[in-house]
Amino acid sequence: MRRRCRRLPPARSGAGGWSLVELSMGLALAGLALLMALPALSAVVRRTRLESATRSLAGSMVAARWGALTSGRATGLRLDAGRSGGLDWTLFRDGNGNGLRSADLARGIDPVLRPTTRLSDLAPGVRAGDFGGERIPRLPPQRGMLSGLDDPVKFGAGDLASFSPLGSATPGSLYLTDGMDMTALVVNGQTGRLRLFRFDRAAAGWKEMD
Repeated sequence: MRRRCRRLPPARSGAGGWSLVELSMGLALAGLALLMALPALSAVVRRTRLESATRSLAGSMVAARWGALTSGRATGLRLDAGRSGGLDWTLFRDGNGNGLRSADLARGIDPVLRPTTRLSDLAPGVRAGDFGGERIPRLPPQRGMLSGLDDPVKFGAGDLASFSPLGSATPGSLYLTDGMDMTALVVNGQTGRLRLFRFDRAAAGWKEMD
């Protein structure tokens, strides 16, 4: 007996899958969505890099603060700011009991505890200063506007952020920017406490970083 073979009806175009036109349209839409998301993603990456650099510098200051408390010797950072916004910092400890002094650092009397950290290596595109072109309010609780940031690093004449064994510190402030956003670090002279701020351009004010 001959076996009867049923002939299946021809498959319809596009049944059970995507046509080439549909795939092309889907890829085009996905590419468009990616292009639209890139600026926002780039801003997040840039802001994260700026805040990470600020936290890294703050971490070095915290290490200096605890180093002073545990060693019984003044410990701190020498902050070297360049004209173009470059910034380096080096951790030192008092070597002769008279506190951190620029002359003692130069002579090697106050020893280096850690190698120098360079901001440009840590966070390319981040520099000391402000983004310019806008009036920037003073950090809280101060009122009024900043008169200018020709000197964005302010820790005494020698830019030595020193922490004493008694808990006090050199009062000062430091501003960092990537040209679009801005952060600030402030040290309280009486308590040695550090506070970090981020400038909110939408609100035109400073907000404390978590």
